[in-house]
Amino acid sequence: MGIILLNRLVEHYGRKLSRGQAFPEPNDLSSLDPEDLVPLGYSHNKARALIEPAQAIQDNRFHPASLEDASNEVALARLQQLRGIGRWTAEYVLLRDLGRTDVFPGDDVGARNNLKQWLGLRKPLTYDCAQRVLKKWAPFEGLIYFHLLLNQQERLGYLNQLPERNGPANRELTPRGRRFFDYYAALTCNTVSGAVSGSPIAAAYHAPPKRFGISSANSMASST
Repeated sequence: MGIILLNRLVEHYGRKLSRGQAFPEPNDLSSLDPEDLVPLGYSHNKARALIEPAQAIQDNRFHPASLEDASNEVALARLQQLRGIGRWTAEYVLLRDLGRTDVFPGDDVGARNNLKQWLGLRKPLTYDCAQRVLKKWAPFEGLIYFHLLLNQQERLGYLNQLPERNGPANRELTPRGRRFFDYYAALTCNTVSGAVSGSPIAAAYHAPPKRFGISSANSMASST
């Protein structure tokens, strides 16, 4: 549903390009009233969460570029001052948009469950427990987030088969899987020396947890 709403927003307020339309800029949204977005399927709260940050950027009350050199703590605090942005969204912005690969969006319950399953733990992981467990792989906690997400997408059939390590993309990869893998590969290759298959997190993902100092699922569970 989220993709559908975003597509409607682009169709109505995005700037037309030679092929398709661009995502709306802040000045395309800042003059809107929440009621303008309700017919597109947005609730009043979601509409305000789009419009008010756009207004803050237009009025120079918020400067996205200032996040680039800010520490994680400062960037998170600045983002959460905006309507509709909580810790989960702020951490995801740091990971995906700013390339902070040491950030694992721990409020993502699905990600915590994937982490629990990967490590073979019995107890559910809280936000704080997940952060403690992930310290072992610092500063690549965010790459683990994407590896676990890729694994889930593959299980659901969205990836089918990943490209060969050093060869052309496998033509059986679905369009959605291709886009997801291309994004992930670009992020990994830009932040970790070497190809995706050679990154330390790729090795961690494909190796048993015991290789990385986890003696047993029970001992890890007890530590959390």
